[in-house]
Amino acid sequence: MYNVSLKQFMIIFLKSIEISKVVREKGEEDDEEEIDTSVRVQQIYDMLIEVTYKYTMRGLFERDKLSFKIILCMKYLMTYEKITAGDISFFLKASTGTPVDESQYRKPDIPDQAWKNILQLNEMKFGRTQSPKFSGIAQKFSDNPQEVERF
Repeated sequence: MYNVSLKQFMIIFLKSIEISKVVREKGEEDDEEEIDTSVRVQQIYDMLIEVTYKYTMRGLFERDKLSFKIILCMKYLMTYEKITAGDISFFLKASTGTPVDESQYRKPDIPDQAWKNILQLNEMKFGRTQSPKFSGIAQKFSDNPQEVERF
């Protein structure tokens, strides 16, 4: 449905280089030779993402804009190792069917699949550090059934 040519990409790429020069000149007063190459590449990369995002959003149908935002955000977070492919898989598929010990929690009055997803989320470790971001969420659901029903 959507097609992007090399010519279009080159226009976006060159525009991001020009914009990153202007941003750098306003923020820094270094000579071009003094700036570290890796810093300059990162500036161009960041600006390329921003310019590409704006350019692409103008041309998308409304129904496709949210999908594009999610894909771009996830790709960006994966690039900087903030999330892993497993995190994205869990986000998209929810419960993987991995058995979880339900005996320590009292199930609130919610559908079984939603409860299984909450239990999986409770056990899931996210990111490259594998930290348990949502540990304790199942206990909160168990301890506050009135809040769950009201929600």
